[in-house]
Order: sequence, then C-alpha cells, then structure tokens
Amino acid sequence: MCESYSRSLLRVSVAQICQALGWDSVQLSACHLLTDVLQRYLQQLGRGCHRYSELYGRTDPILDDVGEAFQLMGVNLNELEDYIHNIEPVTFPHQIPSFPVSKNNVLQFPQPGSKDAEERKEYIPDYMPPIVSSQEERKVEGERDRNMNDERDSLISCLLHAPIGGQVHNLGMYL
Repeated sequence: MCESYSRSLLRVSVAQICQALGWDSVQLSACHLLTDVLQRYLQQLGRGCHRYSELYGRTDPILDDVGEAFQLMGVNLNELEDYIHNIEPVTFPHQIPSFPVSKNNVLQFPQPGSKDAEERKEYIPDYMPPIVSSQEERKVEGERDRNMNDERDSLISCLLHAPIGGQVHNLGMYL
C-alpha cells in the first residue's frame, strides 16, 4: 500500500515535469519508465546522503551531504541551479496528507481537555497513566445509563398498571 501510494505520487510528478517541459502527452509505458528512473534516482540520492551523514558521524543528513551525494552522482550543482531558475515551479494538483500517516495513540496518557487531565493533581507527573482509564469511564457510564433505563421501565410499568379513578387504563398507547 505504502509503495503503491508513493509510486502514484511519483507518476503525477513525472507527468507534471513532462508538461512543464512542453510535452502535451506521453505514452503510459514511457510514463512508467520515467517513474522507475525517477524512483531509482531518488533512492540512490537518499542512500548517498545517508552514507555521507554516517561518514561524518551524524544521524540526519544536512545540505552538505546532499551536495556531496550530487557530486558522487555526477550532477553539476551550477547546472542544476540554472535549471531551477529557468523552469517555472509547478504546484502539486491536490493536497497530499502527511506521509506516513500517524497512527492512533494507544498509550494511556491523558488527552488534553479530558476529565483526567483536568482533575489531575499538580504533583502527579504527566507521564503517569490516568487513575481511571477511559475504558472504565465508559463502563461506568454504560452502567449508569442501564440503571436509569431500569428505573424508567419500572416507573412506566407502575404507571401502566396503576388504577386511575377505580378503573385500570392502559397508558402504553400514550407513550
């Protein structure tokens, strides 16, 4: 799923680059081929940046590592700069969500604005789990709702069978 999503974004980027260069159309096989070339080029550039950052004792690459990787791949930075200045920037046609998509938080930290976060004492550290978990809160609320429903049902049954003025009326038709 992740790879197909990335590949479809690369295909759109290739099509936009071709359109910016003045092409009106491209065959599907040529588009797939150019997408493969761009994917491998970006992977090679990423590997080069990673290797140079590790060589210099860093975990995250910096701009100098990108320059070194470009030199390793035979890219002239002056020509790349000229190309960037001569081509108009093309924006992506639609909004792209952050990648990779963040997952739901399964930790038991209280969410800001939750009942536990508001009632938490100042001396309790934020990294401590909530005193009453949200699952227990839901269980208590469910029991409370069930008790209220039972009370309502018993009240209705009393009203249905209570004599009014010496006669028994069925109040179920009014409910």
